[in-house]
Amino acid sequence: MRENLQTLMHGATEQLQVQWDPPEAIRRRAQRRRLRWRAAAAFVAVSMLGLGGGVVLAPAGPPRFPEPDPTPSGCVVDLTLPASESEVKLRVYHAAVGVATVAADDFRRRGFDVVEAAATTEATGDFSAVIRFGPAEVGEARLVQAYLLPDLVAMEFDPPRSGPVDVILGPRFRQLVTAQEMRARMAELGPLMTPGPC
Repeated sequence: MRENLQTLMHGATEQLQVQWDPPEAIRRRAQRRRLRWRAAAAFVAVSMLGLGGGVVLAPAGPPRFPEPDPTPSGCVVDLTLPASESEVKLRVYHAAVGVATVAADDFRRRGFDVVEAAATTEATGDFSAVIRFGPAEVGEARLVQAYLLPDLVAMEFDPPRSGPVDVILGPRFRQLVTAQEMRARMAELGPLMTPGPC
């Protein structure tokens, strides 16, 4: 049956004189299309944040939990990636302590040094995660970002902060990606850049 189908396709191609693109070209076009859709989705998400998302992410009442740790005067941004996940210290938070604990265990299985897993009342809006980090943890935060699904991860640079990277999981968090997906995600994210002024 397969041979008949191939013969039929070959005959139709010869009669119509249709030239098909090679599979590589078709895959590249599909990949470019997916990248355009992702860029458009990211643009819409950033636009929505600029128009009103700040209100959603703003804490109500007392100061945000956890409080940023003060850094000595001066700010030096470290743009080097860690050699391995074991060099990254994390604090994992979620509204439900059970989800935070399970996610912390997943991070540990991937080699991260999780120093705390706890519940938080901090709102993340419609994000899957908010990653909060200081100038010395830019590379570590990028590695954590690569392990999260790429839908709406907010990177929050806090210049006076030092210490572990905080990962506040939101309602859209489902799971961490595999090591292979993480490497592909690192390539998509591109080179590290200074996240903001100190």
